[in-house]
Amino acid sequence: MRPPLALLFASLLGCQDRDKPQEMDTTDSVFCGNPGTFDADATYVVSAEAYAAALGDADALGAEACEQLCRDSHEWSDLIQQVYECRDDGPAEAGGEQIYCRWEEQELCMGRAHAAVARTTEGRGVDPVAAWLAHTARAEAGSARAFSVMAVELARFGAPSTLRARCVEAARDELAHARRMRALCARRGAVVEPIVDHPLPQRSLFDFALENAVEGCVFETWAALQNAHQARHAADPELRDAMAVIARDELRHAELARDLDRWLRSRLGPADNARLDAAVAEAFARLAQGQSVTRPEPARRALGLPSSEEALVLIAGLRAALT
Repeated sequence: MRPPLALLFASLLGCQDRDKPQEMDTTDSVFCGNPGTFDADATYVVSAEAYAAALGDADALGAEACEQLCRDSHEWSDLIQQVYECRDDGPAEAGGEQIYCRWEEQELCMGRAHAAVARTTEGRGVDPVAAWLAHTARAEAGSARAFSVMAVELARFGAPSTLRARCVEAARDELAHARRMRALCARRGAVVEPIVDHPLPQRSLFDFALENAVEGCVFETWAALQNAHQARHAADPELRDAMAVIARDELRHAELARDLDRWLRSRLGPADNARLDAAVAEAFARLAQGQSVTRPEPARRALGLPSSEEALVLIAGLRAALT
């Protein structure tokens, strides 16, 4: 029998605090890690000085120098897997040079992804902490949209009204989280981009179950555990307070994912359930492999995120208990 998540989280975080050494070499520490990727593009304005340095003695910006400008301009440069396209679009009206970039980006595990919501790209801010806050605020808004659409889909599948009502409640929670994070963003100079909706998908029960198993039972549950870690360890008291509220709600959302999983599996056959088991196992493996996104130690400590070493231990404990 699977343990209640509240007890599991308390056990995992309690063991981590008890066993944590006094000194840890965490110069480069994990920010988060969600192993999926998506394509993104943006036009950045780089300063005249940065452009001149990249240009050097050449008459035109070379491909390698242009790609480096793209990476340097991205708040989360280590998320960029590869740059597909980079071009110099000429001077910007306010000064500097416009550089168009298109790239493949590794996702961050924040918020519940859904087919009706465009993938969340980088946040923008005056520093890595502000960028993280902006990204999180947008992800929370995306999760609100995801839960709202899930309630509609569940009605089409004939799900119990209690499950649909919990999705509606979760959507309200996520809107409150987004407002809370936006308030923190306003104080830190972070810019929150609006979410982009896709048309409501008409998909099969299995496809819905597959998304819930991966996004809810694995990634959202991991995000909830990470939020609980932040509530204990973030350097900023205001952020700790915010994450304590968010972690409490996200714990309920993770339990909702498990309850949805049980109902959905009861409607599917053995072959489809075996496919869900395989997808969950793969998601946990990819999540562990994704713990390579690094950030300077001051930003990690400020946000209270687990280090790469800590994250791998937590993920292993989560997987052992839930699979």
